[in-house]
Amino acid sequence: MWPLAWSSAPDQRWQPLAPQRARGWSEQDEPLFAAHFQPALLMDILNARGISSHQYLRGSGVFYDDVLAGEQRMSVQQWLQLLTSARALYDGDDLSFRWGHALWPGHYGEFSQLLQGCESLAHVIQVMADYRAVLAPLMSPLLWSDQRYCMISWQDNYGLGEQAAFVAEAYMTGLVGYCRWRSDSHWPWRIGFAHPSPSYREQYDVNLGDAIFFDVGANVLLIERDFLHQRWPSSLSPTALNVAQRHCLQQSQPALGFVAQAMLALRQRKATSLEQLAELFGLSPATCKRKLKKHHSSFQQLQDRVRLEQCQYRFHVCGWTNEQVAAHLGFSDVTNFRRAYKRWCGMTPSASKRRLLGFI
Repeated sequence: MWPLAWSSAPDQRWQPLAPQRARGWSEQDEPLFAAHFQPALLMDILNARGISSHQYLRGSGVFYDDVLAGEQRMSVQQWLQLLTSARALYDGDDLSFRWGHALWPGHYGEFSQLLQGCESLAHVIQVMADYRAVLAPLMSPLLWSDQRYCMISWQDNYGLGEQAAFVAEAYMTGLVGYCRWRSDSHWPWRIGFAHPSPSYREQYDVNLGDAIFFDVGANVLLIERDFLHQRWPSSLSPTALNVAQRHCLQQSQPALGFVAQAMLALRQRKATSLEQLAELFGLSPATCKRKLKKHHSSFQQLQDRVRLEQCQYRFHVCGWTNEQVAAHLGFSDVTNFRRAYKRWCGMTPSASKRRLLGFI
């Protein structure tokens, strides 16, 4: 099973950006993302604090005048350099949360208009998946659902390394804040983060509520399924929404990030080894391994992440037992499954369930 809002087939609506995109993925060092969209929202916060653009853009190869011209494209590597500098220069623990609140609907032209016209959370997740290069370029929300609950897990598209926790804080704050704005109410989210509890825990309580769990092995939002299709009042005229949809369809979009493309192949069980993944991508195993390392990843890490993702969904949304999950993942016995689970997230399935007691 793969997420509901994640197409398993190539999207024919998008025009290819360049011949190299035909290989089916994009990489960290390619200048693909508009600097005057999400990166500029972070720059605005820094500018308001009186921090010079020369300071926070130092070493990135990006100049603020080019950002203002609206033509500058940034690679993920340049974006990560910006995040590193911003965190070092900003005096406070709320930078990721402030950036997150500004992300959606944002100021991305017709893409922001389309987001404003979404009728429900399910619609928002689908639009983010369709136009991820603009709306969710660094991490993409993947929707999993059963009859009672839905889980939104955040997929690292390019291997964000040390900045993954910062981006997860921002993106999850952004979606929770967006739903609060559109519904005009606080939703009963239960929120899990892959990283340990930080020293600035109070920022999570202020921006995300008090149902926060750390060290759960993944970045996930959980809520009852009824909220998924709860209709929001329209904030955009039908004509304007139609025009925005048409304009968005005419825009080009880069291929999936290399890490996201590899995880998609693992999730769909098209590859169960590094050799199979390399063959699927038309690479030698050595080249595939080098590309994974370039993206702060390894085949084993991605495989473990996909399996843990399956476990999170089966345990905490579907309510499956250890035996059921072990059999689903192809383990010969539960003992081996418990050992593997501990390797994936540092705790046994029982300890994970105790930690997440009350998660649903």
